[in-house]
Amino acid sequence: MKELIRNKMNDTDLGNVVGGNKPEEKAPKKKQPKIEKVPVPVPPINIIPVPPLDIDKIDISFPSGKKSTKNEKKK
Repeated sequence: MKELIRNKMNDTDLGNVVGGNKPEEKAPKKKQPKIEKVPVPVPPINIIPVPPLDIDKIDISFPSGKKSTKNEKKK
């Protein structure tokens, strides 16, 4: 039985198959245009000073929940 199958396979293209994957044809790669690197101007960083907050004038005491200012404590 095996001999009959081998004889039939020898008459076809399948008889030449040894194993592994058939190499696929690779599509030609498209050439990408060269991109020139152009320096981008960076704007100067303007640091705006933050005005001082009124947090120094307020003292919050959590246990009593009472809010008092520093001026009231001095009196």
